[in-house]
Amino acid sequence: MASRVAVQVAVNTQQHRIVILLASKLHSMRVKPNPVSGDLSVWSVLCQLLSHPVHSFIIGWNWKAAALSVVLRVPVYVGTTSRYGWRAVTLAAAVEALFSAAAAGVYAAFTEALRYAVPQVVVAAFLLLVLPAITMALDGAFHYVMHTPNLVAGMSVSLAVSIVSYAFNWYSMRQGTLLVGPKARSLASDIASLPLLIARFLLAPFLLLWRAMRFLSSSVVED
Repeated sequence: MASRVAVQVAVNTQQHRIVILLASKLHSMRVKPNPVSGDLSVWSVLCQLLSHPVHSFIIGWNWKAAALSVVLRVPVYVGTTSRYGWRAVTLAAAVEALFSAAAAGVYAAFTEALRYAVPQVVVAAFLLLVLPAITMALDGAFHYVMHTPNLVAGMSVSLAVSIVSYAFNWYSMRQGTLLVGPKARSLASDIASLPLLIARFLLAPFLLLWRAMRFLSSSVVED
């Protein structure tokens, strides 16, 4: 009788250890620490950024993203003002270069800090809707004050370019590219990795669609 009790106690103890081990494994799989901020929450990261604005947005100003934004957005306003003369073109290009460099560097500082934050839906809404709306409103106001001609056309094209470039910045930063913080690589290394990143970024929607179609087809077959 005593031996049976001892065996039962040993079995129960072993089962208890297994349950604890499985629970710890599941917890470690579910919660992955943010390598940048140390916290998973979008709100915690934003609070950290806004609590230290000088460090976050001046010291942490992303010059790589700023340069990329100037290269992408200045030609938009050059094209939309080209028929208004060289002075209009020069003014529009200068205004856009100044604004896009400043705004894109700050925007990329947000992106770099938030790239691993959760929930990702909130991150996507903030990076692809809220911030672009704010920056485009400020950009339009700046151009309006400076009397940039054909402003509606310029802002429309610039908005499309900006959303795509913002999405690419988020994607590339999650891959370790275009960073200026502790995980930053050299500019030459970032440039060398851009062609492959751009190809993967462009293919990503098609891969998601293909996987969704495969999942739906397999579900139909099983039914």
